[in-house]
Amino acid sequence: MNIQEAVITNNDIADIEVADELIPKNLNVNSFIADGGYYSSQKVEQLYQAGITPVIPPPSNAVGDLENPTSRHNKIVQYIKEKGTIYAFHKKYSYGRRDLAESQNSRITKVHW
Repeated sequence: MNIQEAVITNNDIADIEVADELIPKNLNVNSFIADGGYYSSQKVEQLYQAGITPVIPPPSNAVGDLENPTSRHNKIVQYIKEKGTIYAFHKKYSYGRRDLAESQNSRITKVHW
């Protein structure tokens, strides 16, 4: 796992606002692993359509989208519902790898500030 991009923002910037900046344009990216702050059904669908596996857990109160029953969001929500726990999603998509990025982020912010 290699971290390809990082963006340091102020506290008044939402994570989802910088998501597109985190996807390198010059590299073949196969997954986008992020915490729930980056989740939106539109972002998940956009990543999936671009050939990038979105590994972003949905909110605990997420429900299916009746207007788009075949969406990636619905598949994720249904998978979690079937398995009964968000941890099944974590395991299936190796969400634990995010800890490596969080450790590196901690190093960067300690040096930056």
